[in-house]
Amino acid sequence: MAAAEAPRAAITKDWRGFKVVLPLGGQEHAVSGLKALLTADLVADALTVMEAVLSQRPLGQLCLRTRRSDQGPLQLGSAARAALAAAGFAQAARQLQACALWMQRPPAGLGQPRTAAAAASLLVFAAVAGGHAAALRLAICLAPEAAAAPDANGALALHAACSGCHLEAMRVLLTAAPGSASTADRRGFLPLHAAAAAGAVNVNGGGNAAGNAEIEAEAGPHAAAVSLLLAAAPQALTAATRDGDLPLHLAARATRWSKTSAAVAVLLAAAPATAQAVNALDQLPLHAAAGAAHRPTIQMLLVAFPAGAAARDQHGNYPLHHAAAEAALEGAEAAVHLLLQAAPEAAAAPGQDGLLPLELALGRSTIQAAGARQAVARVLLTAGPALEVLGALRRAGPERGWPLLPDAIVARAPLTDEEWDAVPFACPGLGRALPAALAAGQGRQLMRRLPRADLLRIRTFALCLARVQARRLPVALPPAIIQTMLCLAVGA
Repeated sequence: MAAAEAPRAAITKDWRGFKVVLPLGGQEHAVSGLKALLTADLVADALTVMEAVLSQRPLGQLCLRTRRSDQGPLQLGSAARAALAAAGFAQAARQLQACALWMQRPPAGLGQPRTAAAAASLLVFAAVAGGHAAALRLAICLAPEAAAAPDANGALALHAACSGCHLEAMRVLLTAAPGSASTADRRGFLPLHAAAAAGAVNVNGGGNAAGNAEIEAEAGPHAAAVSLLLAAAPQALTAATRDGDLPLHLAARATRWSKTSAAVAVLLAAAPATAQAVNALDQLPLHAAAGAAHRPTIQMLLVAFPAGAAARDQHGNYPLHHAAAEAALEGAEAAVHLLLQAAPEAAAAPGQDGLLPLELALGRSTIQAAGARQAVARVLLTAGPALEVLGALRRAGPERGWPLLPDAIVARAPLTDEEWDAVPFACPGLGRALPAALAAGQGRQLMRRLPRADLLRIRTFALCLARVQARRLPVALPPAIIQTMLCLAVGA
């Protein structure tokens, strides 16, 4: 009995672009919106190959639009066939449709194709961008060289897959082009750098390769992507980008978004000495982690290189400066506290633009998460010379710095005359520090700096007390009670 004839994809064109239609199982599967005939031909061939895989037709007998006779037969391994069969025709068609939409507006480094090779490369990048593993396998089956084709910036599809932590797409590309793991783009990024910098939590395509399934289950796709690239190109661990960043720098910085130190742990375990490496700005991975305000990563890097807490970068910033500057981030308070314990001297050290960590924590604007920034600043009130702390609060102004002056006085009392000179007069809310000032025998110094409204309340209290005493009532108030009443009079 003769084998059934293979269905053939048809290509039409309307105002939206080219449309590929392949009838299968009594219904038509269509991919529309293709801007170039070259990509339409490629999509038609991809659907034809997918049908042949499901029907178990020999790929060498297919009549394809984009294959020349001198290119030889198509190659598709048993694992790829099984993965495509598991995906099914409908899912492959949907993925190709998603790729078609992406290819309508490709990024600047790609553009619309003018050659068959460029069309194949564009389809590979489109499949990677969405983590569409079935579409990616079909594109590579039709044009294996596209797996290692760079864009205008020298980046490969593997870089893009790593940036999105699309694990299955990464495995497909590494199988098709193993050497791509050692290819750098124009920024000097190897795929491992892209994976370390990703910090994403997205994974598409399904299926876990042996050796990475446990990592992915326990630590997430970010760490699994890093582990996968480490196995493919272990030498990338100590490779630097054009900015001098190692993968560990980038992974530490990515914790700002990923909120997990799993990738950092993988990199540190593979090369502990990289914790001491500096980039072009003389910054350690610890500086990067401090800027991300991620306490678990900071703790991990401090264990690996304790002296890093006292290291200054090219701008004179300690890791503490970086953490304080990001005081609005969640976790910044804990990060600052940890770095302050590791290097207390950093609190009194001016960094870039001569700013102290306290000034960086207060920020430059009153709308930058004031509550969170003041919480971080309070951690720094007891660090460094009191005169420096009070001066920094005064310079920050009545909206950002002055509200913390009562806390600083409470923490630092008694103050010297020079330190009192740094406290502005008529400072709102200063009455909150009156109990501490009275306890330190410095009530007069503080009262001179109270706002007029507070002084009037104290005067009223004093007049009432004098009237009671003038009537010679048998009331003898202990000094402690008088002090408490004074404090209540100014809202302390």
